[in-house]
Amino acid sequence: MNLRIGIIIAMAGVLLIGVYLFLHFRKLPFFTRFHIRRWVPTVLASVFTIFCILGAINIFSIEFVIVFFLFQMYLLTDVIGLIITKIIKKEKVIRGWKRLYCGGILCFVLTFIYLIVGYVNAKNVQTTTYEVHSDKLSQGENLSIAVIGDLHYGTIVNKENLEKYCKQISDNNVDLVLLVGDIVDQNTTNKEVPEAFQILGGTQSTYGTFYVYGNHDMAVSMLNPPIWKYQLEQYITHAGITILEDSSKLINDSIYVIGREDIGYTGKSTRADISKLTEKLLKDKFWILLDHQPKEIDVAKEHGVDLMLSGHTHGGQLWPVGFFSELLGIDEFTYGDKKIDQFHAIVTSGIGGWGYPIRTGSKAEIVYITVIGDK
Repeated sequence: MNLRIGIIIAMAGVLLIGVYLFLHFRKLPFFTRFHIRRWVPTVLASVFTIFCILGAINIFSIEFVIVFFLFQMYLLTDVIGLIITKIIKKEKVIRGWKRLYCGGILCFVLTFIYLIVGYVNAKNVQTTTYEVHSDKLSQGENLSIAVIGDLHYGTIVNKENLEKYCKQISDNNVDLVLLVGDIVDQNTTNKEVPEAFQILGGTQSTYGTFYVYGNHDMAVSMLNPPIWKYQLEQYITHAGITILEDSSKLINDSIYVIGREDIGYTGKSTRADISKLTEKLLKDKFWILLDHQPKEIDVAKEHGVDLMLSGHTHGGQLWPVGFFSELLGIDEFTYGDKKIDQFHAIVTSGIGGWGYPIRTGSKAEIVYITVIGDK
């Protein structure tokens, strides 16, 4: 599915949500009290609905989140009401529910609580661990990897947070630190862009820190003043981070780290085919592929990749976005470890979040992977 179709679906979804909310808003006591003229509650509900929808047109704004959560709460209470009236059928319970529900404030209170829960969840960065076995490494030749993706520096994670997380990684004595893109975006400030990479570059590991661009990193060109790609590259490399963009690096004579150019919003990037990136690599080495978006997973496996690491999806930052993302084919899968024979594709939900400091569909995480040699 291309970006245009995705935007059309999102816009249609917002409009349908608007219609659904309007049908509920017109029943709110605040509006129905103006019953002297029958049309007044309808007009007031229409104005309020239009106000909500206009604020939610930008699907990456906090206004959208509020409207989306309010829709979910109305849907939830409608289902509860249906269960009470059609299944429980106890008159006392039905009267109590109607008194609570028809007061008009229940869904707004639930939405506020949901926002608080989502904020707390977004700030609570957890640790996720995976084990990958490979007969390309000898027994005892284990490799420890820390993976950070989708930081979107400044939205949720600040300087103090990032320094703490990087110290935790350093204290774990990992061999590799891998950054799978979207470290910064158009909401990161000019001061924060070099700051983020300086902190990440200071993370201690045996073989260093490697990075691939995400689809949002280049959006720093929208800042005032703009940060162009050559400047971004300088910030990254001066911090001691190795950029891999359709290129690879041999580590410890046994591991290749391969980085792909991001496929972009439209999926029509000029990035090299995996076959071109891997044709000169030795097949007895362990291949790690960094690709910001979880695309072409089967192709990666077919061309000899052992471990593919991605981000981009945020694990479905708002529930149930992740479910529909997979259902509609926007992402091949949104979170976790997909194992096919000896091949692993791991998608991290990321450490930060884009657009708003809210998570209800996934956790914020740092991923640790141990590659265990079985040769």
